[in-house]
Amino acid sequence: MKYLVLLLLLGALCGCEREATPQEATATARRTIDQADAIQKDSQKRVQENDALTSGK
Repeated sequence: MKYLVLLLLLGALCGCEREATPQEATATARRTIDQADAIQKDSQKRVQENDALTSGK
């Protein structure tokens, strides 16, 4: 999933009016990957909470 987000990000950067510097592109990619990681962790937490609720019944 990280790589899909990164590819989408790179595609969006290519469509910008001005090209991003390598440093800007790297920083944006890192932020995007960090956000993807946070979403994945949140999803895993929700699945665990849901499993705990359903198994407790």
